[in-house]
Amino acid sequence: CEKLRKKRSSLVGAFVSTHGKSIDEVDKSIVEARTALNEVTAELQERVHRWKQIELLCGFNIINNNGLNYLESILYRGAPNGRSLALR
Repeated sequence: CEKLRKKRSSLVGAFVSTHGKSIDEVDKSIVEARTALNEVTAELQERVHRWKQIELLCGFNIINNNGLNYLESILYRGAPNGRSLALR
């Protein structure tokens, strides 16, 4: 009983009483939100890793760069018409 009383008087308890949900429902919502956040974080880390691999293969930064003109100048450097890919 004491533990339940403390929960109801806490911030979560105030939230629960305001929104009419039980403490278990709020706990479940928090766990679901945390799980979704962890999934998004993992996917973002995986995408960043893939882009870093692409940058290593290309030899220049794509994510943090000086703009499209800069990227095109690096990509097409040394090309007579400016559009064929430069070979290393």
